[in-house]
Amino acid sequence: MEGSIEAVRRMTAADLGECLRMGEPVFRKYWPQMDATAMLAACLANLDNETVFMVRCGHAFGVATVDKTLFEPRPWVKEQWVFGLRSPWEALAIYRAMMLWGAQIGAFRFTFGSLTDHDVEPFAKHLGEHSVHKSFTFELKV
Repeated sequence: MEGSIEAVRRMTAADLGECLRMGEPVFRKYWPQMDATAMLAACLANLDNETVFMVRCGHAFGVATVDKTLFEPRPWVKEQWVFGLRSPWEALAIYRAMMLWGAQIGAFRFTFGSLTDHDVEPFAKHLGEHSVHKSFTFELKV
């Protein structure tokens, strides 16, 4: 990695204000109906949840969750979001921490992607051997 970055650490309630201030413009660009008050409340309610991994590194923030599906009963770690305003290396450190957390809790897989126009393929290449699964998103008219 280039330069030095802060260590990845779990977020605290004190971090959530900064996270939301920095993240709200990012989220609103893609999800204009986002309710910042509800998002803050949900994050606060899940700080101590063992199946939610809320972390930061310098000026980057991320959340991953553990999921089990109807077809896969083993724990599966899925990135919910990662954003960083200053350094892609901080975001990469968060992805690595998510993978390590997944291994520590016995998850068999870690998945991340992007519902934005940001290309996350370079992160995947830095993280190691992986497979690619395409998905498609459709905006539905209600």
